[in-house]
Amino acid sequence: MGALYFEVTRRERIPEFAPEVAHVFGVDRCPWEGTTEWDEAGRLVHRRNVSESGVFVCPWILDSGEWICVATTSLREQERPYQLERELARGTLSRLRELLSQMESAGVPIRSCSRSEARASQQAFLDHLCHRDVDLACQSINHGLSAIDALMEDLRRFERQRAADAIGIPHTLRVGTVGTPFASPSMEELFLEMFDAVSIPVRWRDVESEEGRMQWDEVDRWVDWAQSQQRRILLGPLLRIDRHWLPDWVYLLQNRSLDVLLRSIDEFIGQVVVRYRGRVDLWQVAAGLNVPGDLGLVSDDRLRVAAAAIESVRSRAQGTPVVMRFDQPWSETLIRSELELPAFYFADALVRAELGLRGIGIDIHWGYWPGGSLHRDALAVHMMLQRWSRLELPLLVGLTVPHSVPDNPQDQQVLSPKAGQSISDDSQAKHVGMLASVAAASPAVHGVAYNAFCDADSARFACAGLVTTHGSPRPACHAWTKATRGESG
Repeated sequence: MGALYFEVTRRERIPEFAPEVAHVFGVDRCPWEGTTEWDEAGRLVHRRNVSESGVFVCPWILDSGEWICVATTSLREQERPYQLERELARGTLSRLRELLSQMESAGVPIRSCSRSEARASQQAFLDHLCHRDVDLACQSINHGLSAIDALMEDLRRFERQRAADAIGIPHTLRVGTVGTPFASPSMEELFLEMFDAVSIPVRWRDVESEEGRMQWDEVDRWVDWAQSQQRRILLGPLLRIDRHWLPDWVYLLQNRSLDVLLRSIDEFIGQVVVRYRGRVDLWQVAAGLNVPGDLGLVSDDRLRVAAAAIESVRSRAQGTPVVMRFDQPWSETLIRSELELPAFYFADALVRAELGLRGIGIDIHWGYWPGGSLHRDALAVHMMLQRWSRLELPLLVGLTVPHSVPDNPQDQQVLSPKAGQSISDDSQAKHVGMLASVAAASPAVHGVAYNAFCDADSARFACAGLVTTHGSPRPACHAWTKATRGESG
Protein backbone atom coordinates (compact mmCIF):
# COMPACT_ATOMS: atom_id res chain seq x y z
CA MET A 1 0.00 0.00 0.00
CA GLY A 2 1.28 3.45 -0.92
CA ALA A 3 0.78 6.75 0.87
CA LEU A 4 1.21 10.48 0.34
CA TYR A 5 1.73 12.71 3.39
CA PHE A 6 0.94 16.44 3.53
CA GLU A 7 1.74 19.06 6.12
CA VAL A 8 -1.17 21.53 6.25
CA THR A 9 -0.67 24.99 7.73
CA ARG A 10 -3.97 26.64 6.81
CA ARG A 11 -6.32 23.86 7.81
CA GLU A 12 -9.24 26.31 7.75
CA ARG A 13 -8.87 26.27 3.94
CA ILE A 14 -9.72 22.56 3.81
CA PRO A 15 -13.47 21.74 3.90
CA GLU A 16 -14.71 19.30 6.51
CA PHE A 17 -15.75 16.83 3.82
CA ALA A 18 -12.29 16.81 2.18
CA PRO A 19 -11.20 13.36 3.48
CA GLU A 20 -14.28 11.84 1.85
CA VAL A 21 -13.59 13.18 -1.65
CA ALA A 22 -9.82 13.85 -1.92
CA HIS A 23 -8.20 11.45 -4.37
CA VAL A 24 -5.29 10.73 -6.69
CA PHE A 25 -5.43 10.13 -10.44
CA GLY A 26 -2.89 8.88 -12.96
CA VAL A 27 -2.11 9.52 -16.62
CA ASP A 28 -5.62 8.52 -17.75
CA ARG A 29 -7.10 11.11 -15.33
CA CYS A 30 -9.30 8.45 -13.70
CA PRO A 31 -9.29 8.41 -9.87
CA TRP A 32 -7.66 5.57 -7.98
CA GLU A 33 -9.48 4.08 -5.03
CA GLY A 34 -8.00 5.33 -1.77
CA THR A 35 -8.67 6.71 1.69
CA THR A 36 -7.75 10.12 3.09
CA GLU A 37 -7.59 11.03 6.77
CA TRP A 38 -6.01 13.36 9.29
CA ASP A 39 -3.36 11.57 11.37
CA GLU A 40 -2.44 12.25 15.00
CA ALA A 41 0.27 14.71 13.92
CA GLY A 42 -2.29 16.83 12.05
CA ARG A 43 -1.07 15.73 8.63
CA LEU A 44 -3.37 14.88 5.74
CA VAL A 45 -2.59 11.32 4.64
CA HIS A 46 -3.81 9.64 1.45
CA ARG A 47 -3.41 5.86 1.25
CA ARG A 48 -4.00 3.67 -1.79
CA ASN A 49 -3.23 0.22 -3.14
CA VAL A 50 -0.76 1.46 -5.77
CA SER A 51 2.55 3.28 -5.38
CA GLU A 52 2.72 5.04 -8.74
CA SER A 53 3.18 8.79 -9.00
CA GLY A 54 -0.07 10.66 -9.36
CA VAL A 55 -1.90 13.98 -9.07
CA PHE A 56 -3.52 14.68 -5.69
CA VAL A 57 -6.89 16.45 -5.87
CA CYS A 58 -8.20 18.23 -2.78
CA PRO A 59 -11.11 20.65 -2.20
CA TRP A 60 -10.03 24.16 -1.23
CA ILE A 61 -11.99 27.03 0.33
CA LEU A 62 -11.62 30.30 -1.58
CA ASP A 63 -11.57 33.82 -0.11
CA SER A 64 -15.24 34.07 -1.14
CA GLY A 65 -16.11 31.16 1.16
CA GLU A 66 -16.93 28.81 -1.72
CA TRP A 67 -14.95 25.66 -2.40
CA ILE A 68 -13.35 24.17 -5.49
CA CYS A 69 -11.12 21.18 -6.20
CA VAL A 70 -7.46 22.09 -6.67
CA ALA A 71 -4.77 19.71 -7.90
CA THR A 72 -1.04 19.27 -7.40
CA THR A 73 1.42 18.31 -10.11
CA SER A 74 2.29 14.61 -10.30
CA LEU A 75 3.82 13.56 -6.97
CA ARG A 76 5.91 10.52 -6.10
CA GLU A 77 5.79 8.86 -2.73
CA GLN A 78 8.43 9.94 -0.22
CA GLU A 79 9.00 9.66 3.52
CA ARG A 80 9.17 13.42 4.04
CA PRO A 81 5.70 15.01 3.90
CA TYR A 82 4.83 17.50 1.20
CA GLN A 83 3.65 21.00 2.10
CA LEU A 84 0.05 20.93 0.83
CA GLU A 85 -0.41 24.65 0.15
CA ARG A 86 2.86 24.76 -1.81
CA GLU A 87 2.01 21.74 -3.95
CA LEU A 88 -1.51 22.97 -4.69
CA ALA A 89 -0.05 26.35 -5.71
CA ARG A 90 2.54 24.61 -7.90
CA GLY A 91 -0.16 22.51 -9.55
CA THR A 92 -2.43 25.50 -10.16
CA LEU A 93 0.41 27.55 -11.63
CA SER A 94 1.46 24.65 -13.86
CA ARG A 95 -2.05 24.32 -15.30
CA LEU A 96 -2.24 28.09 -15.75
CA ARG A 97 1.07 28.35 -17.61
CA GLU A 98 0.19 25.45 -19.89
CA LEU A 99 -3.15 27.04 -20.76
CA LEU A 100 -1.53 30.42 -21.38
CA SER A 101 1.12 28.86 -23.63
CA GLN A 102 -1.46 26.97 -25.69
CA MET A 103 -3.61 30.05 -26.14
CA GLU A 104 -0.64 32.17 -27.23
CA SER A 105 0.41 29.50 -29.74
CA ALA A 106 -3.13 29.44 -31.15
CA GLY A 107 -3.21 33.22 -31.52
CA VAL A 108 -6.02 33.74 -29.00
CA PRO A 109 -6.29 37.42 -27.96
CA ILE A 110 -5.60 37.66 -24.21
CA ARG A 111 -6.84 40.59 -22.15
CA SER A 112 -4.46 42.52 -19.94
CA CYS A 113 -6.48 41.59 -16.83
CA SER A 114 -5.90 37.90 -17.57
CA ARG A 115 -2.16 38.40 -17.91
CA SER A 116 -2.08 40.50 -14.77
CA GLU A 117 -3.69 37.74 -12.69
CA ALA A 118 -1.30 35.17 -14.21
CA ARG A 119 1.72 37.30 -13.29
CA ALA A 120 0.39 37.80 -9.77
CA SER A 121 0.03 34.04 -9.32
CA GLN A 122 3.56 33.37 -10.51
CA GLN A 123 5.09 36.17 -8.42
CA ALA A 124 3.29 35.04 -5.26
CA PHE A 125 4.58 31.50 -5.77
CA LEU A 126 8.17 32.68 -6.31
CA ASP A 127 7.93 34.85 -3.20
CA HIS A 128 6.64 31.84 -1.29
CA LEU A 129 9.63 29.76 -2.36
CA CYS A 130 11.97 32.53 -1.20
CA HIS A 131 10.33 33.33 2.14
CA ARG A 132 8.49 30.06 2.95
CA ASP A 133 5.39 32.10 3.79
CA VAL A 134 2.40 29.79 3.37
CA ASP A 135 0.02 32.72 2.93
CA LEU A 136 1.89 33.59 -0.28
CA ALA A 137 1.18 30.07 -1.57
CA CYS A 138 -2.51 30.62 -0.78
CA GLN A 139 -2.39 33.91 -2.70
CA SER A 140 -0.79 32.13 -5.64
CA ILE A 141 -3.64 29.59 -5.69
CA ASN A 142 -6.32 32.29 -5.59
CA HIS A 143 -4.66 34.44 -8.28
CA GLY A 144 -4.08 31.34 -10.39
CA LEU A 145 -7.72 30.28 -10.27
CA SER A 146 -8.81 33.84 -11.11
CA ALA A 147 -6.39 33.87 -14.06
CA ILE A 148 -7.71 30.52 -15.31
CA ASP A 149 -11.29 31.86 -15.19
CA ALA A 150 -10.26 34.99 -17.08
CA LEU A 151 -8.30 33.06 -19.71
CA MET A 152 -11.18 30.66 -20.25
CA GLU A 153 -13.45 33.67 -20.90
CA ASP A 154 -10.88 34.92 -23.45
CA LEU A 155 -10.90 31.49 -25.08
CA ARG A 156 -14.71 31.35 -25.25
CA ARG A 157 -14.84 34.80 -26.88
CA PHE A 158 -12.29 33.69 -29.45
CA GLU A 159 -14.11 30.43 -30.24
CA ARG A 160 -17.48 32.18 -30.57
CA GLN A 161 -16.03 34.80 -32.91
CA ARG A 162 -14.25 32.20 -35.03
CA ALA A 163 -17.43 30.15 -35.35
CA ALA A 164 -19.44 33.25 -36.22
CA ASP A 165 -16.96 34.25 -38.92
CA ALA A 166 -17.06 30.79 -40.44
CA ILE A 167 -20.72 29.77 -40.33
CA GLY A 168 -22.61 32.55 -38.60
CA ILE A 169 -23.54 32.52 -34.92
CA PRO A 170 -23.85 28.85 -33.95
CA HIS A 171 -26.93 27.73 -32.07
CA THR A 172 -26.73 25.27 -29.22
CA LEU A 173 -30.04 23.58 -28.46
CA ARG A 174 -31.37 24.68 -25.06
CA VAL A 175 -33.27 21.87 -23.35
CA GLY A 176 -35.48 22.18 -20.28
CA THR A 177 -36.75 19.27 -18.18
CA VAL A 178 -40.39 19.21 -17.10
CA GLY A 179 -42.33 17.11 -14.65
CA THR A 180 -44.28 19.44 -12.35
CA PRO A 181 -47.28 21.39 -13.75
CA PHE A 182 -46.58 25.08 -14.21
CA ALA A 183 -47.83 27.15 -11.27
CA SER A 184 -48.93 30.06 -13.48
CA PRO A 185 -49.06 31.24 -17.12
CA SER A 186 -46.03 33.44 -16.45
CA MET A 187 -44.05 30.40 -15.33
CA GLU A 188 -44.95 28.62 -18.55
CA GLU A 189 -43.96 31.68 -20.56
CA LEU A 190 -40.61 31.82 -18.76
CA PHE A 191 -39.93 28.18 -19.65
CA LEU A 192 -40.69 28.81 -23.32
CA GLU A 193 -38.36 31.82 -23.34
CA MET A 194 -35.49 29.86 -21.85
CA PHE A 195 -35.71 26.57 -23.76
CA ASP A 196 -36.04 25.44 -27.37
CA ALA A 197 -36.68 21.78 -26.57
CA VAL A 198 -38.42 19.80 -23.86
CA SER A 199 -36.96 16.81 -22.03
CA ILE A 200 -39.77 14.62 -20.68
CA PRO A 201 -38.63 11.94 -18.24
CA VAL A 202 -40.55 8.65 -18.25
CA ARG A 203 -40.30 7.32 -14.70
CA TRP A 204 -41.02 3.62 -14.70
CA ARG A 205 -42.37 3.68 -11.12
CA ASP A 206 -44.96 6.33 -12.11
CA VAL A 207 -46.02 4.70 -15.37
CA GLU A 208 -46.14 1.09 -14.12
CA SER A 209 -46.33 1.19 -10.34
CA GLU A 210 -48.17 -2.16 -10.51
CA GLU A 211 -46.84 -4.72 -12.92
CA GLY A 212 -48.85 -4.75 -16.14
CA ARG A 213 -50.96 -1.67 -15.30
CA MET A 214 -49.83 1.36 -17.31
CA GLN A 215 -50.62 4.98 -16.43
CA TRP A 216 -49.82 7.29 -19.35
CA ASP A 217 -51.76 10.42 -18.38
CA GLU A 218 -48.81 12.54 -17.18
CA VAL A 219 -46.49 11.68 -20.07
CA ASP A 220 -49.33 12.15 -22.57
CA ARG A 221 -50.03 15.61 -21.15
CA TRP A 222 -46.44 16.76 -21.49
CA VAL A 223 -46.01 15.33 -25.00
CA ASP A 224 -49.24 17.02 -26.13
CA TRP A 225 -48.13 20.31 -24.55
CA ALA A 226 -44.67 20.23 -26.14
CA GLN A 227 -46.17 19.57 -29.56
CA SER A 228 -48.70 22.36 -29.13
CA GLN A 229 -45.81 24.74 -28.35
CA GLN A 230 -43.83 23.48 -31.36
CA ARG A 231 -40.93 22.41 -29.20
CA ARG A 232 -38.63 19.51 -29.99
CA ILE A 233 -39.26 16.51 -27.75
CA LEU A 234 -36.50 14.56 -26.04
CA LEU A 235 -38.30 11.66 -24.38
CA GLY A 236 -36.58 10.04 -21.43
CA PRO A 237 -34.56 8.90 -19.79
CA LEU A 238 -36.67 5.77 -20.00
CA LEU A 239 -34.51 3.91 -17.52
CA ARG A 240 -32.51 4.54 -14.35
CA ILE A 241 -31.62 1.86 -11.86
CA ASP A 242 -32.29 3.77 -8.66
CA ARG A 243 -35.23 3.68 -6.26
CA HIS A 244 -36.61 7.01 -7.47
CA TRP A 245 -37.14 5.48 -10.91
CA LEU A 246 -37.82 1.76 -10.52
CA PRO A 247 -41.18 0.34 -9.41
CA ASP A 248 -41.05 -1.54 -6.12
CA TRP A 249 -41.97 -4.79 -7.83
CA VAL A 250 -38.79 -4.69 -9.93
CA TYR A 251 -36.73 -5.30 -6.79
CA LEU A 252 -38.37 -8.73 -6.54
CA LEU A 253 -36.36 -9.64 -9.64
CA GLN A 254 -33.01 -9.01 -7.93
CA ASN A 255 -32.51 -12.62 -6.88
CA ARG A 256 -33.44 -14.01 -10.27
CA SER A 257 -31.29 -14.17 -13.40
CA LEU A 258 -30.35 -10.98 -15.25
CA ASP A 259 -32.29 -12.22 -18.27
CA VAL A 260 -35.54 -11.89 -16.31
CA LEU A 261 -34.76 -8.25 -15.54
CA LEU A 262 -33.78 -7.62 -19.16
CA ARG A 263 -37.13 -9.00 -20.37
CA SER A 264 -39.02 -6.68 -18.03
CA ILE A 265 -36.95 -3.69 -19.20
CA ASP A 266 -37.56 -4.59 -22.85
CA GLU A 267 -41.31 -4.93 -22.28
CA PHE A 268 -41.55 -1.55 -20.55
CA ILE A 269 -39.38 0.36 -23.02
CA GLY A 270 -41.17 -1.35 -25.89
CA GLN A 271 -44.55 -0.10 -24.71
CA VAL A 272 -43.20 3.45 -24.32
CA VAL A 273 -41.67 3.49 -27.79
CA VAL A 274 -44.73 2.04 -29.52
CA ARG A 275 -46.96 4.63 -27.85
CA TYR A 276 -44.86 7.71 -28.67
CA ARG A 277 -42.88 6.89 -31.80
CA GLY A 278 -43.43 9.41 -34.55
CA ARG A 279 -43.92 12.16 -31.96
CA VAL A 280 -40.41 12.16 -30.52
CA ASP A 281 -37.34 13.92 -31.94
CA LEU A 282 -34.79 12.09 -29.78
CA TRP A 283 -34.91 9.11 -27.43
CA GLN A 284 -32.96 9.39 -24.17
CA VAL A 285 -32.89 5.67 -23.62
CA ALA A 286 -31.24 5.56 -20.17
CA ALA A 287 -29.22 7.59 -17.70
CA GLY A 288 -26.65 6.84 -15.02
CA LEU A 289 -26.08 3.17 -15.87
CA ASN A 290 -22.33 3.73 -15.43
CA VAL A 291 -22.77 4.16 -11.65
CA PRO A 292 -23.74 1.32 -9.27
CA GLY A 293 -27.40 2.23 -8.70
CA ASP A 294 -29.72 0.37 -6.34
CA LEU A 295 -29.94 -3.09 -7.91
CA GLY A 296 -26.46 -4.25 -6.96
CA LEU A 297 -25.44 -4.84 -10.58
CA VAL A 298 -21.74 -4.93 -11.47
CA SER A 299 -20.36 -2.96 -14.42
CA ASP A 300 -20.58 -5.87 -16.89
CA ASP A 301 -24.24 -6.45 -16.05
CA ARG A 302 -25.01 -2.75 -16.40
CA LEU A 303 -23.35 -2.77 -19.82
CA ARG A 304 -25.71 -5.58 -20.81
CA VAL A 305 -28.66 -3.56 -19.51
CA ALA A 306 -27.51 -0.51 -21.50
CA ALA A 307 -27.08 -2.51 -24.70
CA ALA A 308 -30.48 -4.17 -24.28
CA ALA A 309 -32.18 -0.81 -23.63
CA ILE A 310 -30.65 0.70 -26.77
CA GLU A 311 -31.78 -2.27 -28.85
CA SER A 312 -35.29 -2.05 -27.36
CA VAL A 313 -35.65 1.46 -28.75
CA ARG A 314 -33.87 1.03 -32.08
CA SER A 315 -35.78 -2.12 -33.02
CA ARG A 316 -39.07 -0.27 -32.64
CA ALA A 317 -38.27 3.31 -33.67
CA GLN A 318 -35.78 3.14 -36.48
CA GLY A 319 -34.69 6.51 -37.84
CA THR A 320 -35.09 8.48 -34.60
CA PRO A 321 -31.77 9.28 -32.88
CA VAL A 322 -30.95 7.44 -29.65
CA VAL A 323 -28.83 8.97 -26.85
CA MET A 324 -27.42 7.39 -23.70
CA ARG A 325 -26.74 9.66 -20.70
CA PHE A 326 -23.92 9.20 -18.17
CA ASP A 327 -23.45 10.46 -14.62
CA GLN A 328 -20.15 11.56 -13.02
CA PRO A 329 -18.12 12.26 -16.20
CA TRP A 330 -14.97 12.61 -14.03
CA SER A 331 -15.64 9.08 -12.65
CA GLU A 332 -15.76 10.05 -8.97
CA THR A 333 -17.36 6.68 -8.25
CA LEU A 334 -13.84 5.19 -8.55
CA ILE A 335 -12.81 7.02 -5.37
CA ARG A 336 -14.83 4.42 -3.48
CA SER A 337 -14.45 1.33 -5.66
CA GLU A 338 -11.70 0.36 -8.08
CA LEU A 339 -14.00 -2.35 -9.45
CA GLU A 340 -16.16 0.21 -11.27
CA LEU A 341 -15.62 1.00 -14.94
CA PRO A 342 -14.71 4.68 -15.55
CA ALA A 343 -17.56 6.65 -17.12
CA PHE A 344 -15.66 7.39 -20.34
CA TYR A 345 -14.67 3.75 -20.82
CA PHE A 346 -18.26 2.65 -20.15
CA ALA A 347 -19.47 4.98 -22.90
CA ASP A 348 -16.60 3.98 -25.20
CA ALA A 349 -17.54 0.31 -24.89
CA LEU A 350 -21.10 1.06 -26.02
CA VAL A 351 -19.92 3.24 -28.92
CA ARG A 352 -17.42 0.62 -30.11
CA ALA A 353 -20.16 -2.03 -30.00
CA GLU A 354 -21.89 -0.11 -32.83
CA LEU A 355 -25.32 -0.39 -31.22
CA GLY A 356 -26.63 2.66 -33.04
CA LEU A 357 -26.04 5.45 -30.53
CA ARG A 358 -26.28 8.86 -32.17
CA GLY A 359 -25.25 10.99 -29.22
CA ILE A 360 -23.81 10.98 -25.71
CA GLY A 361 -25.40 12.72 -22.75
CA ILE A 362 -23.20 13.96 -19.89
CA ASP A 363 -25.01 14.82 -16.66
CA ILE A 364 -23.12 17.12 -14.28
CA HIS A 365 -24.82 17.08 -10.86
CA TRP A 366 -22.74 19.91 -9.42
CA GLY A 367 -21.62 19.64 -5.81
CA TYR A 368 -23.83 16.67 -4.89
CA TRP A 369 -22.33 13.66 -3.13
CA PRO A 370 -21.92 10.74 -3.44
CA GLY A 371 -23.65 10.58 -6.83
CA GLY A 372 -22.64 13.91 -8.32
CA SER A 373 -19.60 15.84 -9.54
CA LEU A 374 -17.12 17.81 -7.45
CA HIS A 375 -16.68 21.55 -8.04
CA ARG A 376 -13.96 22.29 -10.58
CA ASP A 377 -12.83 25.33 -12.54
CA ALA A 378 -13.77 26.18 -16.12
CA LEU A 379 -10.53 24.70 -17.51
CA ALA A 380 -11.26 21.31 -15.93
CA VAL A 381 -14.79 21.34 -17.41
CA HIS A 382 -13.38 22.31 -20.81
CA MET A 383 -10.79 19.52 -20.74
CA MET A 384 -13.40 16.96 -19.70
CA LEU A 385 -15.60 17.91 -22.67
CA GLN A 386 -12.60 17.69 -24.99
CA ARG A 387 -11.95 14.16 -23.77
CA TRP A 388 -15.55 13.06 -24.28
CA SER A 389 -15.54 14.62 -27.75
CA ARG A 390 -13.06 11.91 -28.76
CA LEU A 391 -16.02 9.54 -28.93
CA GLU A 392 -16.89 11.48 -32.12
CA LEU A 393 -20.59 11.77 -31.30
CA PRO A 394 -22.62 14.91 -30.54
CA LEU A 395 -22.71 15.72 -26.83
CA LEU A 396 -25.73 16.75 -24.76
CA VAL A 397 -24.65 18.29 -21.45
CA GLY A 398 -27.20 18.19 -18.63
CA LEU A 399 -26.82 20.37 -15.52
CA THR A 400 -28.18 20.14 -11.98
CA VAL A 401 -26.97 22.86 -9.58
CA PRO A 402 -28.32 23.37 -6.03
CA HIS A 403 -29.58 26.72 -4.73
CA SER A 404 -29.72 25.54 -1.10
CA VAL A 405 -29.01 22.58 1.15
CA PRO A 406 -32.02 20.25 1.47
CA ASP A 407 -33.53 19.94 4.94
CA ASN A 408 -33.73 16.15 4.81
CA PRO A 409 -31.44 14.77 2.13
CA GLN A 410 -32.31 11.15 1.40
CA ASP A 411 -29.78 10.21 -1.25
CA GLN A 412 -27.41 12.97 -2.25
CA GLN A 413 -26.06 15.58 0.11
CA VAL A 414 -25.02 19.02 -1.09
CA LEU A 415 -21.39 19.59 -0.18
CA SER A 416 -20.83 22.89 1.64
CA PRO A 417 -17.46 24.22 2.91
CA LYS A 418 -18.48 23.99 6.55
CA ALA A 419 -21.30 22.20 8.35
CA GLY A 420 -24.39 24.38 8.37
CA GLN A 421 -23.05 26.83 5.78
CA SER A 422 -25.75 27.62 3.27
CA ILE A 423 -25.73 27.48 -0.51
CA SER A 424 -27.38 30.51 -2.11
CA ASP A 425 -29.32 31.56 -5.19
CA ASP A 426 -26.32 33.64 -6.21
CA SER A 427 -23.92 30.71 -6.00
CA GLN A 428 -26.30 28.64 -8.11
CA ALA A 429 -26.39 31.40 -10.71
CA LYS A 430 -22.60 31.65 -10.76
CA HIS A 431 -22.12 27.91 -11.30
CA VAL A 432 -24.93 27.61 -13.85
CA GLY A 433 -23.44 30.50 -15.82
CA MET A 434 -19.95 28.98 -15.85
CA LEU A 435 -21.02 25.44 -16.73
CA ALA A 436 -23.52 26.47 -19.39
CA SER A 437 -21.13 28.92 -21.05
CA VAL A 438 -18.27 26.39 -21.21
CA ALA A 439 -20.59 23.73 -22.60
CA ALA A 440 -22.26 26.03 -25.14
CA ALA A 441 -18.86 27.19 -26.43
CA SER A 442 -17.63 23.64 -27.07
CA PRO A 443 -17.87 22.60 -30.74
CA ALA A 444 -18.71 19.02 -29.71
CA VAL A 445 -21.73 20.08 -27.63
CA HIS A 446 -24.94 20.24 -29.66
CA GLY A 447 -27.27 20.80 -26.71
CA VAL A 448 -27.22 22.05 -23.13
CA ALA A 449 -29.98 20.87 -20.80
CA TYR A 450 -31.06 21.92 -17.35
CA ASN A 451 -32.42 18.93 -15.48
CA ALA A 452 -34.83 20.60 -13.04
CA PHE A 453 -36.95 23.62 -13.91
CA CYS A 454 -38.68 23.19 -10.52
CA ASP A 455 -37.29 21.57 -7.38
CA ALA A 456 -39.82 18.75 -7.66
CA ASP A 457 -38.56 17.85 -11.15
CA SER A 458 -35.45 16.25 -9.64
CA ALA A 459 -36.23 13.90 -6.78
CA ARG A 460 -32.74 12.44 -6.59
CA PHE A 461 -30.84 15.75 -6.63
CA ALA A 462 -32.83 18.09 -4.43
CA CYS A 463 -33.07 21.90 -4.36
CA ALA A 464 -31.92 22.39 -7.95
CA GLY A 465 -34.86 24.25 -9.49
CA LEU A 466 -34.45 27.40 -11.54
CA VAL A 467 -37.72 28.82 -10.21
CA THR A 468 -39.28 29.09 -6.75
CA THR A 469 -42.28 27.02 -5.68
CA HIS A 470 -44.47 29.95 -6.79
CA GLY A 471 -42.83 30.11 -10.20
CA SER A 472 -40.69 33.19 -9.68
CA PRO A 473 -37.34 33.07 -11.52
CA ARG A 474 -34.18 32.63 -9.51
CA PRO A 475 -31.00 34.53 -10.57
CA ALA A 476 -29.84 31.33 -12.31
CA CYS A 477 -32.50 31.89 -15.00
CA HIS A 478 -30.72 35.04 -16.16
CA ALA A 479 -27.34 33.32 -15.92
CA TRP A 480 -28.62 30.42 -18.04
CA THR A 481 -30.08 32.68 -20.72
CA LYS A 482 -26.93 34.81 -20.90
CA ALA A 483 -24.61 31.82 -21.10
CA THR A 484 -26.58 29.82 -23.67
CA ARG A 485 -26.92 32.89 -25.91
CA GLY A 486 -23.13 33.26 -25.89
CA GLU A 487 -23.09 36.63 -24.12
CA SER A 488 -19.81 37.59 -22.43
CA GLY A 489 -19.14 39.11 -19.04
